[in-house]
Amino acid sequence: MKVIIMLIVATTLLLGCGPSSRVQLPITYKASHSSSLNKICPVKFDVLDVRKNKQSLGNYGGLSVNADSSVEQWIENGIEKYFEGTVKINNSLSKSTGWKILLKKSYITTLATKFSSNIVLSLENQQQNYKRLFRGNNVRTNWSGGRSEMIDSLNLALVDSLRVMNKELDSICMKSSATQVVFN
Repeated sequence: MKVIIMLIVATTLLLGCGPSSRVQLPITYKASHSSSLNKICPVKFDVLDVRKNKQSLGNYGGLSVNADSSVEQWIENGIEKYFEGTVKINNSLSKSTGWKILLKKSYITTLATKFSSNIVLSLENQQQNYKRLFRGNNVRTNWSGGRSEMIDSLNLALVDSLRVMNKELDSICMKSSATQVVFN
């Protein structure tokens, strides 16, 4: 009996206590879905990553997953490509319109033989006392655990959150086009 317990403890130590490492994920937006906005929105949106750890993307099989570049830039690229240029991102030189798209959460987590990617975006305007959350999710089978599977899943979760946000953005853009044009 002692031999069996010692074998279990030794196996656990050898397999479970190996060196921990991180996965660096080359985060780029590649999804090809698009929105139903038909014309250019007159509102420019500030995009901000408001998470405490800006590089963290969760964990995958016990390994910490970090982005190798700006997650904020990835969200901006996703918005520009998903909305095919109809939704404009405010650059640092332009005056803010008060509208913000905030990244609240972005993470991957493993679930036995599957993994889940989640994105939570907030669309806000303090002057208009407006705040809405949009969640995107993608759950898929963990075939190889490769980086490409992780980024594809994150991209699909981002697309899911933008798809849900689409109707709200359309309403904001329609109201703004009736009152003023903000483009420089």
